[in-house]
Amino acid sequence: MTDENEPMDRSRLLVALALVLALSANIVGIVAVSGRSGSEIRPPGSVWFSGSKPGIAYIKIDGPIEMGQSSPAFRSGARKIVHQLEQARHPSVRAVLLEINSPGGSVGATKLIYDEVRRLRKTRPVIAYIPEIAASGGYYIAAAADRIFAHESSLVGSIGVISLHPDLSGLMAQYGVKVQVIKTGRFKDASYPFRSMTPEELEMMQRVGEDAQRQFLEDVADGRGQTLRTVEGWAEARVYSGRQARLEQLITDTGNKDAALLALREMLHTTEELPLLEIEESPWQGILSRLPFSARQTVPSLPGGQFLYLYPAAIPLYFPALSP
Repeated sequence: MTDENEPMDRSRLLVALALVLALSANIVGIVAVSGRSGSEIRPPGSVWFSGSKPGIAYIKIDGPIEMGQSSPAFRSGARKIVHQLEQARHPSVRAVLLEINSPGGSVGATKLIYDEVRRLRKTRPVIAYIPEIAASGGYYIAAAADRIFAHESSLVGSIGVISLHPDLSGLMAQYGVKVQVIKTGRFKDASYPFRSMTPEELEMMQRVGEDAQRQFLEDVADGRGQTLRTVEGWAEARVYSGRQARLEQLITDTGNKDAALLALREMLHTTEELPLLEIEESPWQGILSRLPFSARQTVPSLPGGQFLYLYPAAIPLYFPALSP
């Protein structure tokens, strides 16, 4: 009896050992990957970047812009984008192609990326390329580059600030719901949705919005090398097609990605076919960002008084609760 069970026991032992070894390998792999930085530069289809041939860093900003890391909801996290821009200072990166397909986003996140692009621009050529839309905060960031290329049919502009303040007081009164607020400052609950804002509160918020707009205009004027008066003429949240934007000088020229790359080579005074170096997050960072408990997936479900450099049609993307 014992002899007959021996081969079976031995097989089970081998299977158990194989499972333990596989699990150990996975744990070691996870630790090794998590020990790296969140993202690395690599040429598409090749090994992780390490002493590779010099090339052009290809960085994408896709979807609404928010602070923090990027999440699966196609949003561009400012901290992640800034980290990628910092990595693009590697000696092997000779220039940067910044592809922007974004309707904008939060004021702070947009400014953070703009400032980093401006710093990077001092060390190597940076061209922004707009395949479809760079509105509001998306255009704000594009203005930080040396040059801007856009498709003729793309949407550009929407220079302006927006802030939404829902007023649920009527609905709450209908159902007999009241909210008691304990506060230590007169304006502490100014943006709460449980009551209407007072004229004084509206004036205060308007002043904040106007200051954010002023920063927007000044940074675009500085980035594009235009006078403040010229940029003010682009403002009032007007949108332009790529062709119109070129005529109004919001962008450098119309064209596709190849045209932008050709312009980068001209700025580098080379005819060499430089490879594109994409910046990819490590597998471990990708897994973490997709976990349901990840704080980086936190999305504002309702407007709460934030000031946004955001194209109005994209508001449902930024606030999912407003989606139909």
